[in-house]
Amino acid sequence: MPFARRTLIDGYNVIRTNPSGSHLEQTKGGEAARQWLIDHCLRALRPGEQWTVVFDGDGIGSSRDAGGAELTVRFAAPQTADEMIRDLGFHAAALGASCLIVSSDNDVRIEGCDFQDSSSFYDYLLRHAGRQTAQPADDGGRIIDKLLAYLAECGHIKSGDCIPAATRDALRVFFRYFGDENHKPQKIAREVESLLRDGVRLAPDPDTEKAVFRNIKSFFEKK
Repeated sequence: MPFARRTLIDGYNVIRTNPSGSHLEQTKGGEAARQWLIDHCLRALRPGEQWTVVFDGDGIGSSRDAGGAELTVRFAAPQTADEMIRDLGFHAAALGASCLIVSSDNDVRIEGCDFQDSSSFYDYLLRHAGRQTAQPADDGGRIIDKLLAYLAECGHIKSGDCIPAATRDALRVFFRYFGDENHKPQKIAREVESLLRDGVRLAPDPDTEKAVFRNIKSFFEKK
């Protein structure tokens, strides 16, 4: 079927340029991070769009129909992801097809294709994910709200401070993949504090007495 627009996505570039994906890759591995990105893309696709996510290395590609749209996953070996994206972009431009390249690497900019950096594309995914698909109850979101309220009561987050969407999403991903593994509160607190400090100004800073860590640990001990 003809598609109104093609989008070529540098998969690992998107994963590694936001807290959620990079943390997930470091703690759960590449497969979990790739599936996280694929899930986001499937929920954000619109009818008439064709998205191709390209990953470095070896793997088994796939193609999925998503209600009048198509998501294709490709692995670039023996090429690099950049080389494959450039080849696909040149092919689309030669056909006169509308094409968007998503990457923070300027080396994949080519004439005839639009370009979007990975950070702004990730923001797009957050805004549009789930618009076409009913989502389950967000238990992780409720935990996050309670945690942030508790940290505000403790004076670690200032009243009126904006919590970035990327930070909330990183926490949601953490609870999704770690919530059922029965980790000790100390380990959970260490990971959660690290995620929060990526996007939120926590007080005190520096925290020489580890007050933030101790209060996050206390929050999860009481759950």
